[in-house]
Amino acid sequence: GAGHHQLQDSSDSAQAVAFAVGLGAKRITLLGATAGRLDHTLANISLAAACREDAGLHVLDDSCDLQVLSGLRRLDVPAGAPLSIVPLTPDVRIRTEGLQWELDEPLELGTRGLSNRALAEEITIDVTEGLVALIIFHSAG
Repeated sequence: GAGHHQLQDSSDSAQAVAFAVGLGAKRITLLGATAGRLDHTLANISLAAACREDAGLHVLDDSCDLQVLSGLRRLDVPAGAPLSIVPLTPDVRIRTEGLQWELDEPLELGTRGLSNRALAEEITIDVTEGLVALIIFHSAG
């Protein structure tokens, strides 16, 4: 098989997040985590899912702020902000409040949660089963 190098065990992002969590960080923002490499982007979303119980990990770039959610969350967002909710597991059950198109149903893998919009400055997302990625876009486009 191919050779294995110890540095392949974790990325720089994973090492930095582990260090921050070890220091007690409860909110971590990754910058430059999506720049041009789909494999790194997906790995950093996976990292956000893995550490969601220890710290809220945000993947922030020029266009959006992504976080992985489970459970009940009330979030402050700009009124009118475009957003998408993408299921990351096949077993998602979700209920939302404050969105243009409310969800109160199972959310299957696919595109059902794309291209929504916040109607107020506070939205509620209750993910009772599974994991979702919430992507809030910076401009109303």
